[in-house]
Amino acid sequence: MNYTIFSPNKKNSGGLASFRVSKQKNKKDMWEERLFVEVVPQKEWAGSPQKTGYNPANKKCIMISPSEAGDILHTLDTKIPFESYHKNGESGTWIKAGSFAGSRKFRGRDGQEETHTIARFAFSVSCPNPKFYVGVALNPAEAYCLRVFLENYIKGAMGLEGAELAKKFKQDQKNKEEEPESKPAKSKPEAELEEEDSGIPF
Repeated sequence: MNYTIFSPNKKNSGGLASFRVSKQKNKKDMWEERLFVEVVPQKEWAGSPQKTGYNPANKKCIMISPSEAGDILHTLDTKIPFESYHKNGESGTWIKAGSFAGSRKFRGRDGQEETHTIARFAFSVSCPNPKFYVGVALNPAEAYCLRVFLENYIKGAMGLEGAELAKKFKQDQKNKEEEPESKPAKSKPEAELEEEDSGIPF
């Protein structure tokens, strides 16, 4: 599952953002859905979005968690900006999402052109060292498609994780039933019992 947004601009600060979901195994050897976003900066503005190319040699790929995807959805719903910082060694990467006012032209039956104010959304990835920035602007249609994409990702990630946990629990129960009975371990006398600090603050 993937969705790509193309958004070059005259300031040469745009690019494309490709959202992709893939299934990978985590540290517990369980399958889960992961969301990756690959951003590619644009080349020099060539007069129109269709003629402007992109520079894949200078791309950046980041992973977005289900919670971060939920924050982006919250921004799409409320227009409240969101930002997240991914630390990587001495440097890090900023992910930001927000809204801004845009315009849309519409020609009526009388041939007169009307301009309407619309809500547009922006998604950017930046890094101070080495310097990197790609910002993509989404029109209402692209924002809607991204919303559906993120909702499906979150549902899939939660469903896969739940199914894997249920499968593991069932297998553990089966293993316990097949194990021979063992005598309970003898407990220490009360005077020899040691207190354990679990580290739980509540």
